Amino acid sequence: MQFVMLTDTHFVAQGRCLYGLDLEGRLKTAVEIINRKHPKIAFLIITGDLVHWGEEAAYRNLADALRGCSAPVILMMGNHDRRAPFRAVFPHADQDGAGFVQCVRQLDDATIITLDSLDEEAPNDEGLLCRHRLTFLEQALTAAPKDKPVLLFQHHPPFDTGLKSMDRIKLRNWEDEWAVISRTRRPD
Repeated sequence: MQFVMLTDTHFVAQGRCLYGLDLEGRLKTAVEIINRKHPKIAFLIITGDLVHWGEEAAYRNLADALRGCSAPVILMMGNHDRRAPFRAVFPHADQDGAGFVQCVRQLDDATIITLDSLDEEAPNDEGLLCRHRLTFLEQALTAAPKDKPVLLFQHHPPFDTGLKSMDRIKLRNWEDEWAVISRTRRPD
């Protein structure tokens, strides 16, 4: 199975630049390259910080830039994202039934689990997996076939990366996530 993973696209409204960069042009170029060089990928996943300021106009701009992608696109939440403006533009994106943008996909070669680690109330952008999201993870891992790999995606890392800016915003309750993983994915 092949897939392409992007992260931190930090889109802004159409016609605007961020730090002097044309993010729309860059992503459209990336999509063209993905279509040309990787025409048979299972999916393209963007693991959060889809937009920079959580604006609906930025999500519309992102949707336009992704329109030409020939592969299925999976979008995830990061600390710069906001669920309500995201849903206004991407109403059919992954939905777990409780308002979180997360899912489980059983593919032929693997189980894909995406977690919504966004905490919109965090003053310092750190991530969180509340009780509902931890239960979602536990159920997904328990149901995943043991004879296939599980690919788990989330924006906020549950460990130190060695990058001070990332470690400052890592998953706040990382121990809880590791407890779920160790309980459900023990080797036989």
